[in-house]
Amino acid sequence: MSNNFATRWLNDIATALRKCASRYPAAVIFIVALTVWCIYLNHKDGSGNDRFIAAFTYYLSIGIPLSIMLQLWSEEMTSRIQRIATHIGGQLLLLADAAFLYLFDNLSLTIGIAHVAAIVAIVVAIFLIPFFKEKNDTQCWNFATRCAIAYIKASVTCLLLTSGINLLVASIGILFDIDFDAEMYFDIAIISNVGLTHLLFIGMLPSGDYKHDPLPRTNSFLKILIRYVFIPLTAAYMLMLYAYAGRILVKWQLPDGYVSLLVTALMVGCVVIEIGLYPFRQFPIKKKSDEIIARWLPLLIMPLLVLMTIGIIRRFDDYGITVMRLYLAAFNAWCYIVCITLFVTRARRISWIPASFAVIFLITSVIPKFNFANITLETLRNDIEEAMKQTCNDTPPLSKKQYKNWINNTLSEAEGQRINDKFIYLQDMYSGNDYNHLAADSIPFYCYKTYDSVYTDEGNYYNFYATLTDGIDIPNGAIRVTEINIHNYTNSKWGIFPKHQTQPIALNENDTIYIDFATLQHLNIDTTGMPYAELTQNNDNFKFILTSISATVNDSIDIYQINGYLFQLKNNDK
Repeated sequence: MSNNFATRWLNDIATALRKCASRYPAAVIFIVALTVWCIYLNHKDGSGNDRFIAAFTYYLSIGIPLSIMLQLWSEEMTSRIQRIATHIGGQLLLLADAAFLYLFDNLSLTIGIAHVAAIVAIVVAIFLIPFFKEKNDTQCWNFATRCAIAYIKASVTCLLLTSGINLLVASIGILFDIDFDAEMYFDIAIISNVGLTHLLFIGMLPSGDYKHDPLPRTNSFLKILIRYVFIPLTAAYMLMLYAYAGRILVKWQLPDGYVSLLVTALMVGCVVIEIGLYPFRQFPIKKKSDEIIARWLPLLIMPLLVLMTIGIIRRFDDYGITVMRLYLAAFNAWCYIVCITLFVTRARRISWIPASFAVIFLITSVIPKFNFANITLETLRNDIEEAMKQTCNDTPPLSKKQYKNWINNTLSEAEGQRINDKFIYLQDMYSGNDYNHLAADSIPFYCYKTYDSVYTDEGNYYNFYATLTDGIDIPNGAIRVTEINIHNYTNSKWGIFPKHQTQPIALNENDTIYIDFATLQHLNIDTTGMPYAELTQNNDNFKFILTSISATVNDSIDIYQINGYLFQLKNNDK
């Protein structure tokens, strides 16, 4: 039995390698080119044009699924001209997209999400587009299942091959005292897992009648997975969420935002069950329980989707708009559509589920009017601009000093927190060019309000770091200089001290400097870098010029690193 399995496996591999070049010539070219390119990057010294590397890697990587999708689509066309035009048009679009990524300077979150959505659409299209004219989804289901099995077989085969070859090379090195570079092991992994895996995969993809197999196919593993894993887990999630819904109704309170994650997991389970049960429901003799689950499971989830909707609304009300919250709201709307449609149609078709997900993701990521990243950016900027018009006396863009004065002294605590959180989100998620007409993108927004700073005595936790960007002037009379680099874990004499205290810090056995909270405030004033600082010392025979300092500011101050230069002056008695 095992010999027959191994024989069939090896035969599938040999057949796949023979078929891949004749059926998918464009994909083979991309696979080989990507393999060679990855090997080149493995041996590259790290220099070069990073934008070109990223754009070219993207072009070769996406060329593989795109070429597969175009080939599977063109096989359904009767016109040779139409097939050629489809291939040429798709490849030209990809080439133009890669050129755009290379040439466009201001790559943003919007562009990144749009490309992710396009890639998802291409992958979904591989499984769906050859069968969109069919009256049911049996052929699509069989094809998708066989593709998944083919990829697993190809991946496992090549992982074993990689492990075996690398072990052989390592053994040769040990036994014959040959020193192989680490790059060689990576080269073997690249050839096997980037090149051979994908060549085997596309060679094993169903074709002809096997591609359009109209008979429902199932297996014992799928039966166990759906009926004894996913259905019980989904039922457990559903019972828990209904119990939680009853609890908050009794207490008359809003649901926690975390409930959205649980309902999302429940919805994923529902979709998996609907897709997994589909082939069982296509047989002439069907299990009644399968029909009941397929029909009524979506309806039972609907009230929990309302719970998710309330949780999302609460998140928007408490914390405002973000890109992920907009996508979560869109996902919630998509869940309603899926559940209602499955119930009304008795789950007769399933291919539209991933197709509708890809379409909604594409619309909300690519089309400018509906792009969630752009909507979020414009909303946040408009809110900030309106607040500036009403309360800010300075003309934007605000400098660090102007922003500090506005956020801490002009606005109320709640409003200052709200505006600062918006700037933090803009700084984290977008380019500085998207908001630097409002405030300088060099402003450390995390240093204000909830995140505190050395400017306030509120006692909140804050990591402080400052560094000198200008040159150092040699003090008059200096005859000797020593570079100072000290850490608190190497000097137990100084560590955490209260914010109201001046702390002595010994640089060596004779020389001591003094740090206090006011000094930290001075080091973080409105300049492009830390101001020139000669710290107070215990005698006049030396000067210490600070170049960088790191600290944690809380109710106490913990200075854990100081760097600078210690200058010994003339007339030093030591």
